[in-house]
Amino acid sequence: MSRASSPARSAGAQELPEDDNIDIEQLIALMHKRPALWDKFDPKYHDRILKARLWEEIYQQIYFTWEQYSVGERKQKGK
Repeated sequence: MSRASSPARSAGAQELPEDDNIDIEQLIALMHKRPALWDKFDPKYHDRILKARLWEEIYQQIYFTWEQYSVGERKQKGK
């Protein structure tokens, strides 16, 4: 199982919970199920609202505590 962690944060950046390590294989599988995120020929590829919702679905599955994060923490993790 591949793991990745976020790069070092600057001194002023807010610390996020320790679950920053994500399973890359799981991320790829979740994205693969949502072709609107990556397939330029998918009719929904240019739908920004749909893409935001699809990413939200992925985040909820990767970060089991997603709903507990503040809006700022969610934005940081979504980068």
